Amino acid sequence: MELKDLVKKFWKWSYYLHINSKDEGLIRFSPNKWWGSQKYLLKQLYTADPEQRTFVILKARQLGITSFLNAFTLFYHQVLPNSKGAIFVSDYTDIDIIRRTIVHDFYNLLDEKVRVILTHNSREGMRFANNSIIHFLYTSKRQTGKGKSGRGKGYNFLHATEVAYFNSWEDFWSVQQSLSDVHPLRLYIYESTANGYNEFYDLYESAKKSPAQKAIFIGWWLKETYSLDPKSKTYKYYSYPPNKEEKEWMKAVKVFFMDMK
Repeated sequence: MELKDLVKKFWKWSYYLHINSKDEGLIRFSPNKWWGSQKYLLKQLYTADPEQRTFVILKARQLGITSFLNAFTLFYHQVLPNSKGAIFVSDYTDIDIIRRTIVHDFYNLLDEKVRVILTHNSREGMRFANNSIIHFLYTSKRQTGKGKSGRGKGYNFLHATEVAYFNSWEDFWSVQQSLSDVHPLRLYIYESTANGYNEFYDLYESAKKSPAQKAIFIGWWLKETYSLDPKSKTYKYYSYPPNKEEKEWMKAVKVFFMDMK
């Protein structure tokens, strides 16, 4: 199985997952319910070169990317036995949030016919009956604790979220040392909103040039609800004729959507 095959499998698997949507309540997490931003991300994973196993995602806020990748993280460890993965967050207090999302919002709402039994669940991580594990890692604020995250462990999957806001880059680089270079389905994803010129900025710029990495930019305009109906009163109230620069942006976005199709 290649990464492309895994992505196709996720597309089908998602029909078995339910989510409690803030807009529609309890719905199936099927592709026809995904935002354009989520579809675009999956396409970028699907069209990646075979050597590209590290993805650096620069995103706008509230595009559903973190939730989408949380679902993909659960999927990966449910369908690939003996997988060793981790979710990497900026702070210890974020672990409860991410764990609650994975367990209560996704695992508990997954159809039983595809659900692999959860045999262990704690602040440290999760283990499934297929011997796959997900560890919860975080960056330390204390100087004495920096550089220790991920030590003594090894992973073939990593989802690092809001990387631009990490407390410790010593922890970040420590986790890098624990990642497999040879696992056939290894996958490492770093996603974040921007936070100025820091290590995440460097990481994103480096991914643009590396043959083993892929930089993905996901703009706010990829989410359908961030646009107004031209016939609505709100649109008429707030709209104004675009200037020359804005017209060029509009053309670029239209071309982008045409390419997506």
